[in-house]
Amino acid sequence: MRRRDTIVGLGAALLASGCASNSNNDQDEFAGIGQVGNSSEPPPGVFRPIAEGDLVGIQKRGAMLFNLQRALRLGYEHGAQSVGTAEGDIILPLVDVDPGGRSAQALFVRWSRDRVGVDGNLHPKYAKRWLLVSLMLEPERVLDRELLAGDVGEDTVEFHRIAAMLAAAKALQARAADTSFHLFTVAELAPGKSRRRSSIIATRVYAMGVAEDGPDYEVLVDEAKKSKIPDVLDLVEVHAPGAIEAGRIRVPGPQPAPASVARIMSRGTSGPAEVESASGVWLVDGRTGLVSRP
Repeated sequence: MRRRDTIVGLGAALLASGCASNSNNDQDEFAGIGQVGNSSEPPPGVFRPIAEGDLVGIQKRGAMLFNLQRALRLGYEHGAQSVGTAEGDIILPLVDVDPGGRSAQALFVRWSRDRVGVDGNLHPKYAKRWLLVSLMLEPERVLDRELLAGDVGEDTVEFHRIAAMLAAAKALQARAADTSFHLFTVAELAPGKSRRRSSIIATRVYAMGVAEDGPDYEVLVDEAKKSKIPDVLDLVEVHAPGAIEAGRIRVPGPQPAPASVARIMSRGTSGPAEVESASGVWLVDGRTGLVSRP
């Protein structure tokens, strides 16, 4: 066994995943996943897209990304890295944080060298459930480490989360070659494709560049396709390479992005930082992520 310095070696992408729900082992969590009727309320664990001008939504999603990053670091450093993997193995963490941001878990799945798949392509059906790390974030500590066994069941929430991340990773390889990312997922409503289905459950993947100066992306992945890898619906560059500076972050859109908030909160400073957008300058509080005008 040996310790790894990277989590997933998938071309240009270093992967991690997360969503707000911590019941990712429940196969019935999203019954009929990908299909939503005309109800005005999203199913439990599914978010609405953040609308322009929704500063509270930006702050909450950014704080969630910040906590997912903390949980990923703890889960890897005090879980996967300490256990170690065999030469040629590839591991992928599915990270969940409770809505209050106090506890979390990192479920690691693993592809052994002989289960990667045809032509070296990763697919959820070849992955094994490997390690579960239970965490506290306030204060930060590891509660438990549990070795797991068994395949990732097809048409489960875990399966679809992995598939969405692999779809996003492939799109990122084409857009930002030789760049490593942490990927975090959020189940989100998206416009439906027929009159009978006004909305679908898509996956928004937040691709946070490993480098301190970016880049960062948001990737919207289509509804779950049972045992298949879904299509990418949209890919947006949130922070260009070099857009993240010590005193200011530049975004191409009209307002800070959730990734902007997470980047500023991760600095560990209490004062505000500036975000320069197409509509002017914003302030983001380094402790709470609160977004405001100067």
